[in-house]
Amino acid sequence: MIKIGRRGSLTGHLTAHGMQGHTAYPHLADNAAHRLVAMLHMLTTAELDRGTAHFQPSTLQVSTIDIGNPASNLIPASAQATFNIRLQRLLDQRDAETLADRTA
Repeated sequence: MIKIGRRGSLTGHLTAHGMQGHTAYPHLADNAAHRLVAMLHMLTTAELDRGTAHFQPSTLQVSTIDIGNPASNLIPASAQATFNIRLQRLLDQRDAETLADRTA
């Protein structure tokens, strides 16, 4: 089997900050979980690339979400997520100038 290249990988960590509060008084808080979900939605719905004849499009997968909230009636002040991107198209580019432009 002849291969052009291997997939690359990028891991990202995302933290959203808000203001903790009680669920009975949401107007006095800023829910970090809502902020995190909105950011993750933007990341997971964005087209990274369209792939090539040799590689499928790059993909982004959320691997962990953590709020660390032991109570069910507290609005969290912070929320974290980890995601992984499998970069596939960049590795298929044979033109060094194109690759340098994309990574700059």
